[in-house]
Amino acid sequence: MKCYECGAELSDDTRFCSYCGTKISAKPMREKSVIKPVPENIQEEVKSEYKKTQITNTTKSSLDDKAISKIREFWNKLSLFGKIATVSIATSIVLSLIAFLAGRIFAVIIAVAWLAVAIVAILMKKNVIKFPKTWISMLIIILSFVFVGPYFSLFKVNMADYKKYDWNEIILADMLPTPDSPYGEVISNSDSYLALYVNKATQEQYTEYIEDCKEKGFTIDTETTDNFFYAYNEQGYILSLSYYDYSSEIHISITKGSDFGTLEWSNSELAQMLPTPESTVGDIQQDDEKGFSAYIGSIPIDVFNSYVQACEGKGFTVDANKTDKRFSAENAEGYTLFVEYQGGNIIYISLETIAETSESSTNDIQQDTTDWMLDYADATSFEKALNDGVKVNGKVVQFEVTEYKPDSAFGINCWAGEHLNFISEEELDVKSGTVIVGRITKEASQLFDSWNIHYKVLSIGGEKIEEINDGQDEETSEITTSEIVLTMGEDDFKGMNYQEAETIFREMGFTKFEYETVDTETESADDTICYIDITEWFIGDSDFVKGDKFAVDSTVTFYSYKYEAPATPSLVFYSTNDYETAKNGNTGVFSYKEKGGSYDIYWIIDFDEGYVYYFTDGNGESFCDRLKIESGTLNDKITITYHDGSDKWSYKLHFKYVNHPETLIMVDQNEFKWEYSTTNLDDALRKRNTKTIKDY
Repeated sequence: MKCYECGAELSDDTRFCSYCGTKISAKPMREKSVIKPVPENIQEEVKSEYKKTQITNTTKSSLDDKAISKIREFWNKLSLFGKIATVSIATSIVLSLIAFLAGRIFAVIIAVAWLAVAIVAILMKKNVIKFPKTWISMLIIILSFVFVGPYFSLFKVNMADYKKYDWNEIILADMLPTPDSPYGEVISNSDSYLALYVNKATQEQYTEYIEDCKEKGFTIDTETTDNFFYAYNEQGYILSLSYYDYSSEIHISITKGSDFGTLEWSNSELAQMLPTPESTVGDIQQDDEKGFSAYIGSIPIDVFNSYVQACEGKGFTVDANKTDKRFSAENAEGYTLFVEYQGGNIIYISLETIAETSESSTNDIQQDTTDWMLDYADATSFEKALNDGVKVNGKVVQFEVTEYKPDSAFGINCWAGEHLNFISEEELDVKSGTVIVGRITKEASQLFDSWNIHYKVLSIGGEKIEEINDGQDEETSEITTSEIVLTMGEDDFKGMNYQEAETIFREMGFTKFEYETVDTETESADDTICYIDITEWFIGDSDFVKGDKFAVDSTVTFYSYKYEAPATPSLVFYSTNDYETAKNGNTGVFSYKEKGGSYDIYWIIDFDEGYVYYFTDGNGESFCDRLKIESGTLNDKITITYHDGSDKWSYKLHFKYVNHPETLIMVDQNEFKWEYSTTNLDDALRKRNTKTIKDY
């Protein structure tokens, strides 16, 4: 018999062609007269070609089937114990790899422990570990799955262990939109400054938040980069937003602007050299024979440009330097003018006299190559002055560069430690460790916990001091290295404000100062001198009396009293108590709520009046039940009783856990327990006041 598809010779009882696989019985054999003999060489070619095709197809399709078949065969041969053990081991291995790749070390430990328990059960089953009860191995392998709970619980905690902030407690919350993410930390919260770090925020949420802030009014003098936004509103508040992609954080900072009074332009000689501003809002900082300076409010950028043109009309055109927001120039008499638009419709004006310029030069000459007439000899003392609220505009400070950041978000920044950003107008040839002396050109502003300081460079690494001191005579050099004779003794300073004491020491000739504080419970002693040390490198700390002599490079350390008023605990949102008082569960007012499917259930416990209020909201009910508190506290139980005609029944209310007011339990007359969560007290009282009170 021949195959009617390929013509191969087959035996009569063949049902499938061994060459092409055709089912012989599927079709009737063709008439013999139709089938032509196939030459043997053709048969061999067909056979060979078919085998190649069959091998290729088998390689591609049969391997998967064989693998599945092998796995199915292996699985079917396993006993019930074997199947459970296989699932347990495979699951523990996969979960350990997931935890390892995610960096969850404790989750890895749990998964490995799971694997170890499964292996122990298998060894017991195979009698490698001998145990008299054979069913124990089955029990252990089943119990190994209990590791699922702690594994995912721990993994979940590690993934979402974020602290939540309470937006309702933020004082300046009305000025800002509420962030999408409820996770984060409040760094500072007052009516003049807010710093908030918002966690788990996306770039899209940050972009949308900027637009929401603009809708809230922060549209004046905006500055925007991919990850930074800066703007004022009409009230003068300064908003700063930053987004950090690596940590998915939005940093929010809002600072209250300066409170200016009514401005009356001065009739002094220096003030009359300048055009009178259009605005009547501002504050004159200095107005004497040495100089004039003032902050002027309600001056938009276009008015600032007009004012600069008016200054040029007044003759300030010599060595003029003008940018979009700054202008400096001298007049023919040598007076130096500086005008700056600071943002938020505020400008700063400074006019320096010829005498002041000359005096500054004289002071520079007196400083030799290492010292200027420094107001602050190092970054530490300068930062303390800023934190204490000292006005530093015009002061001279010396600092060491920690890191130079010419492309920072704030400008050309010489970073001097963790909290000080010295911002210059031009790029500097400095590096880490370079010492700079500069004069502050405007009051520093605070962003989060850092200070931004604009200054004019006076010397870099001592170079300018050396140029100024060229030709300095020996007599001047001797003066700078001479000793200082004290005009007051240590006891004379006790009880004096440390800033006043510092002024006296500066008048004596000292330039190096350090500051320490001593805690006190007496409010009137705040910032007054406790004691003073004068340190010389070859003597160490020293007491002193009037007439003692010290080297000019000695360090004066002021130890002043520091008074901190006891912190007033903040009230929790669900009670008239702070948290520590609320834990007692026996004073003030508490509010709790349970969200139902279509309405809310409220409980208000008022210990001040001695009543409990119960009402619903959202279901059309207009009454509120009021019941007398009979006895007890929420840490034990308080009892209330309904009296409705001849019917009477009682409820009990208590904290779910002692000293934890977060959850309220109500036990009804049938001893069923109902659980309620804290809710905003103001909101609950407002809803209660819309109801008709019904006494029972």
